[in-house]
Amino acid sequence: MSRLLLFIIGGCCLSPLASGVDLGALKKKAEADDAEAQYQLGEIYFEALKVKQDLLAAKEWIEKAAAQKNPKAVYRLASMRFTGVGFKVDPIQGRKLFTQSLVGLKKLSENGDADAQGKLGVLYVMGVAVEQDFGKAVALFQKAAMAGNVKAQADLARAYLVGNTLDINPTLAGEWFEKAAQAGHGPAQIQLGILCIQARGRRQDISAGIKWIETASRSGHPVSGKKASDLLAHLKKSLPPVQNIDRL
Repeated sequence: MSRLLLFIIGGCCLSPLASGVDLGALKKKAEADDAEAQYQLGEIYFEALKVKQDLLAAKEWIEKAAAQKNPKAVYRLASMRFTGVGFKVDPIQGRKLFTQSLVGLKKLSENGDADAQGKLGVLYVMGVAVEQDFGKAVALFQKAAMAGNVKAQADLARAYLVGNTLDINPTLAGEWFEKAAQAGHGPAQIQLGILCIQARGRRQDISAGIKWIETASRSGHPVSGKKASDLLAHLKKSLPPVQNIDRL
């Protein structure tokens, strides 16, 4: 399995919604049977975007939107079943739903939907419903990242660290991780913190690195929060040596 695939399926996938979304107004639209609002609300609860993760609420709204054939909701439902988050793990049903989401995701992607572009990119990385193609995946991540999609920014950053299709470039990886981290993306905050501490692609700044990881540890997403907390505990026992870049 490629390192890029491990990177992408190994971290949580923050919703691309703006952090200033009016949750109350969105819920009213969702209750009025607006499929896009239902999907967005489900993503917020699933990804713990400015709220504590609530998988029951996420399932409820995602399933409602998927029933209306919202492609992004079908993709999210596929992801939940494929990975066993909120459901018993079921890769067969997950793959079937990924396939069902494909046509709609492609159409939305062609129309400039950055969220759909990022999701389609993940399918190309995984080789699910489509033939695996890292080049197409990275091209989609680049489009979505430039449009401000937070998850795609993190995925593009990982691509620069791994080097599939792209030349390995920790500096650019750090720049994209920083954009996603500032938007509240827990895994990006952790990765940016590590880059700061290890002086990869930037001047070493242990203090800033620890602050980013501490921020991730307070995430409402349990997976990111635990990863960050475990990393902090490890760093308290053993910090890497200080790099004097000026002397170098």
